[in-house]
Amino acid sequence: MKEQSKIRRWTSGKVRRTRAFDAWEKFQARRHTTRVLRESGLDAYFDEGLKRRVISGEQLSLEEMKDKYDLVWEGIVDDCVTGDDLDEILSRLAPESETCLDVGCGAGRVAVEIAKTKRKVTASDISRTALAHADERAKANGVEITCVETPMEKLPFADRAFDAVVCVHTLEHVQDLDAAVSELLRVAAKQLIIIVPREDRVTDFGTDYHLQCFPSAEALSSAVPLEAFECFVAKVENPQWHGEYVFYSGRIPTGR
Repeated sequence: MKEQSKIRRWTSGKVRRTRAFDAWEKFQARRHTTRVLRESGLDAYFDEGLKRRVISGEQLSLEEMKDKYDLVWEGIVDDCVTGDDLDEILSRLAPESETCLDVGCGAGRVAVEIAKTKRKVTASDISRTALAHADERAKANGVEITCVETPMEKLPFADRAFDAVVCVHTLEHVQDLDAAVSELLRVAAKQLIIIVPREDRVTDFGTDYHLQCFPSAEALSSAVPLEAFECFVAKVENPQWHGEYVFYSGRIPTGR
């Protein structure tokens, strides 16, 4: 009875967590991740050790990250965006934003939907495999997008090259958040739209390559130095992904 009482107190937060329990919890989470990947057949495409290397302080080269994502996109075709979050993006695009860059376009869902609005769309991604999916999707939908293979930390575009820049479920994957945000702002002329998953922490396990976390709207808005913006947390559920996301829409000041 005394042991059961201790367990109840612990679960209610009245007993301090121990290092031994934290280690046990991480072990169980890693084992669960390994099992999920193996059962889904995705273990051949996903490097479980990548996040642990980055969290431990190792800086991975962009070339290695490219290779990792090429492999991921061979087994996973998942844009995470199909519902109200996509509607939020389209509704925030200003009529005067005629050219648009989708950074980290993945399989091209967002880029294609924007192209359907008769805007000129460039879709960039670090993965050549992802861009092949995006190009195929564009052709299947009868629209044209320009695909560019590049990491978002080093975008090969001129300053203020695009009226609108969109970055959806990508910013959480970068190693250097400041460099990535700086590039998004550099190439945007009028507006910047960002969506990231709302997550409380980055863990060294899981079936993703998330290296940044945004637990609140404030966490994202503070990372983007614009004065005119809206930022909020919303829920989404679709066949690919469900949970909460942080939505950001900012206006680029004229003469910047």
